[in-house]
Amino acid sequence: MERNGTPSRNVEDMKPEDTQSNISESLIIFVDIIFGVVIAESFAQYHDSLFHPSLPPSPIFAGLLTVYIVTVMSWIGYHSSVTKYPYKNSNLAKLRFSIDLVIVAMYAYLFYSVGTFETNPDLSSYLLGFPIIFTLYIASGLIKQKEYNDEASKQRLLRACLVVFILMYCIYHFLVLPLWFSYLWPLNWVFILLPLIVNAEYRRRRGW
Repeated sequence: MERNGTPSRNVEDMKPEDTQSNISESLIIFVDIIFGVVIAESFAQYHDSLFHPSLPPSPIFAGLLTVYIVTVMSWIGYHSSVTKYPYKNSNLAKLRFSIDLVIVAMYAYLFYSVGTFETNPDLSSYLLGFPIIFTLYIASGLIKQKEYNDEASKQRLLRACLVVFILMYCIYHFLVLPLWFSYLWPLNWVFILLPLIVNAEYRRRRGW
């Protein structure tokens, strides 16, 4: 069949790599939409804290700033990864896609955990989100290695960051909370911003 003198391409005429590319693009678009929904929902939920911040800034504002920057860095890193290693038409790719969706859901969890700062000074739920996210990064990277049969993911760096986040959580939950509760206000600021520093250093060393 021709349109305007140019033969049209039927589904049967598409090459396997074309089908794979279309599948990967569709999955990437879906992840992008979920990222966008998470960020848009956070704007609606924290409108007053974001656009009418108190002076001095509140822990909620600092936590939101951290999570927004980390989420955007992750979004950029995700695109860098799937551009180099797109999803294949395979069960491994489906599993990697599922893990990537869970990672985005974990950023929604971080936004939710920031909201608890207003009534509860305990940052444990917030700090717990970061080692979970890096565990998922490691799982996604291992699947990429199997998909492409190469060192697709910098596992050593990911594991080092995971150890840092686990230590950060343990120090806060098992030492700071029970032993230094009277100094919790200034220490909370440190532990709110530390994940941002670690994530930024991870992205710098990884080259995004």
